[in-house]
Amino acid sequence: MPAQDFRGAKEQALELLASKPRSQRAQVIALGGQLQLLTQPTSDSDLLKSALESIQVTDGHGNLGDLGKISPRAQRDVAWAN
Repeated sequence: MPAQDFRGAKEQALELLASKPRSQRAQVIALGGQLQLLTQPTSDSDLLKSALESIQVTDGHGNLGDLGKISPRAQRDVAWAN
């Protein structure tokens, strides 16, 4: 992903987080060279924002199929957040 696309995606994610109701849980998952669960499902907006801001652009290639490798509970949480 070109750096400008990455920055735009990160800005959109931060905007989405800012509009999230305080009680709604979310989880930050990074898909780069490997899948990384950066947070557990949480309603802590500061923790989620920090996790989003920590993601850096890499030359790795993400694979949405990797989402199938996470636990069934995490899969339910991801589906619930959408």
